[in-house]
Amino acid sequence: MELVLKVAVAWQDRLGRVLMGSSAWSYTVDYQTDVNAALQQLRRQVYDRGDYYRESRDLETHSIIDMVNGVSAQPAFATVSPLPPTT
Repeated sequence: MELVLKVAVAWQDRLGRVLMGSSAWSYTVDYQTDVNAALQQLRRQVYDRGDYYRESRDLETHSIIDMVNGVSAQPAFATVSPLPPTT
């Protein structure tokens, strides 16, 4: 199973300013029937490897680690969602 994520993120800093950035990631994981289990395993592997970017403690990691809301059938904030089939 391959997870490919292209994400634009927005967040607020401590002063309430809205900041925006973007990053793209591509990960490959072994197939599992439970997509959420594969996601959680991947998040742990990326964290353990230190394979993420963090400018400061207030900002996201710009990695799969930020997908904290799990798997969703429809795209939503901080989730992983399936792409429609391609022909």
